[in-house]
Amino acid sequence: MKINSILPFLITFCLMVDLQAATFRPVSLSCEQIANPLGIENRQPLLNWKIESIEGNTYSLSVEIPANTSATVYVKTTNQESVKADGQATYFGYEDGYAVYKAPSGKYNFTAQQ
Repeated sequence: MKINSILPFLITFCLMVDLQAATFRPVSLSCEQIANPLGIENRQPLLNWKIESIEGNTYSLSVEIPANTSATVYVKTTNQESVKADGQATYFGYEDGYAVYKAPSGKYNFTAQQ
């Protein structure tokens, strides 16, 4: 599978995010753990991205983790004590400016003061 078959998905994702009007944006886009791949061989590639939202001095992140899976969620913050997480998200540690949480399937909202 070439990157061209993934391109419509990425374009659709980016169109859902009006970068001029919104206070959130996709960051750290990658495919198969590569930031800018020229092509890939995998028929079911692993796509990764993060969405950041900053409004005033509050950063918020909403995540939906599919059924029968779990995820590691990175919440950008300069003050790890200010992070609020709902649901069954479990604090895992602090790494390079991010509070790290482990979460099972479900919907989660995270907020943090910057």
